[in-house]
Amino acid sequence: MVHKRSLSPVRDEVSVKRCRHDVMAKLTDKFTLHRGRLHQSKSYRTTNNDNPAADDDEECTASTWQQRKTRLRYVNNQDRNFYVAALYTLTSNLGLQPETIHMCISLLDRFLKVQPITLEWLEVVSVSCIWLAAKFNETQTNLEKLRVKKTLQQRQGHGKGNWTWHHVLVLECQILKRLGFRILHPTILSSFYDALASGAIELTDTQLDDALYFVDLSLMDVAFQAVPVANVVDAIAFLVTEFQPDANFSIGAIEERLRDPVLRFVLLHMNLDRQDKDLSSAIHQSVVCKHNARLSKSWRHADVPSCACRICQSID
Repeated sequence: MVHKRSLSPVRDEVSVKRCRHDVMAKLTDKFTLHRGRLHQSKSYRTTNNDNPAADDDEECTASTWQQRKTRLRYVNNQDRNFYVAALYTLTSNLGLQPETIHMCISLLDRFLKVQPITLEWLEVVSVSCIWLAAKFNETQTNLEKLRVKKTLQQRQGHGKGNWTWHHVLVLECQILKRLGFRILHPTILSSFYDALASGAIELTDTQLDDALYFVDLSLMDVAFQAVPVANVVDAIAFLVTEFQPDANFSIGAIEERLRDPVLRFVLLHMNLDRQDKDLSSAIHQSVVCKHNARLSKSWRHADVPSCACRICQSID
């Protein structure tokens, strides 16, 4: 009996890691992320630029960037809150799982902490976080059914930055590198479910619907990141079990560690409950569309206008 010999060498763990590193280097070496902007690396320009006139064009482009430098600003908390609301609307309309939505916003917040970026790159970074979280948490069947990639690709060239899908892939690698390839990270949603599973919080079905509303509402304000996650979870449990929004309640009766998150939740809820159609109400409309039908009478938004968005259609 003749045994066939394999023509490929045995791949040990070291060679596999080196291969993965080389593949990623081929992608990320084309661009580098510096001070919030993507630049072509010098090695890529040297090895791939055969046209001398292109160097002059790149120098002109570089000088143009220097002239525009004073007009570019870094992302602040207000920009983050606005884009997270838009990201929440997009991911909810796509039909992604709540865990995926919280994961992609967590990726965005963690990346912004370690890598300041300018405003024009915030959209493509947000899209990269959506695509990264969707591939990690959603099944391939669900990705194809929801047409996630096609929907995200349709947003090319419609925002503040003239980005392409290649930028999304490059930034995806940059996000993974900057976060040490740690995609999973405790979120308020995961901590809330852990508290439910351990029996630390006991809620009825109606109270659970109210709690999930506040869990999503916590995404809309970056200030919740400065509060310990356990305090935010306990504040949510307090709001849905003890706090009555229509009754007089003494602030002194609230435990000190819960006062700040409770007040922030109440202010956010009141902001959504305003009848005037200003910008802040419009960008958070998706939260109301997603949760209002299941909220208890104490927290339900009254006189909500009819909406024809995908979220309302899926609920109906």
